Amino acid sequence: MTIIHASIQYDDEGNTRVVTDDPESDHLRTDWDRLASMTDEELRRNAEDDPDAPPLTDDQRARLRLASSIRNLRHDLGLTPEEFCDRFGFDLPSFRDWERGRRVPDAPSEILLRLIAQQPDLVAHVVKEARTRRADAAD
Repeated sequence: MTIIHASIQYDDEGNTRVVTDDPESDHLRTDWDRLASMTDEELRRNAEDDPDAPPLTDDQRARLRLASSIRNLRHDLGLTPEEFCDRFGFDLPSFRDWERGRRVPDAPSEILLRLIAQQPDLVAHVVKEARTRRADAAD
């Protein structure tokens, strides 16, 4: 077995490049001119024929869109995952799974996320009040 060490490098223009320690890694380079000359049909057919990268299913696409919207919501509020979960009462490991598209929120969590997107300060206030009442009731 041969082990090739690789890393991905990003430049200031948003381009990515795979860099390896293998001198014969030319097969990792993308022929952008060839891709630009292909029709949409040729691109689609090539993607579907690639056994290493099958097209996403509708469910996978939906999960990625949901994960992206959850991550965007957190970013828009300027919060880290820990701060978001603390403020709105979510379990951090579950939240991370949602952001990564590994799992989807259950129905009540999805409803709460939608409310947070509309009224983040109100939801944070309600969560804080509920915690205070629970703590007072425990005493």
